[in-house]
Amino acid sequence: MQYLAHRLRSELGRHERVTVQETSGPCSGIVTFLVDGVAPAEVVTAAAKAGINMNASSAPWARLDLDARGVSDVARVAPHVYNTDDELDRLLTVVDAL
Repeated sequence: MQYLAHRLRSELGRHERVTVQETSGPCSGIVTFLVDGVAPAEVVTAAAKAGINMNASSAPWARLDLDARGVSDVARVAPHVYNTDDELDRLLTVVDAL
């Protein structure tokens, strides 16, 4: 699980239009990010069309965390033991196309 989350953070971090939203310190298996000019809900919709299940978190559900980052919502993905590198590649292809 941590391998997949680390790989996803790394790959997303290489995109010019993507900002990985991580705080300092140890990272969890949850990866949050923003794509410039694309609402997190739109990222979720595009990912769903590619068979990727993820969600968007907004301030009412993560007030302390998102307020500390200065953002109102983020795209959120939580790779787990049952996910594969191929699925991450599909998500990265979706992000590339946005």
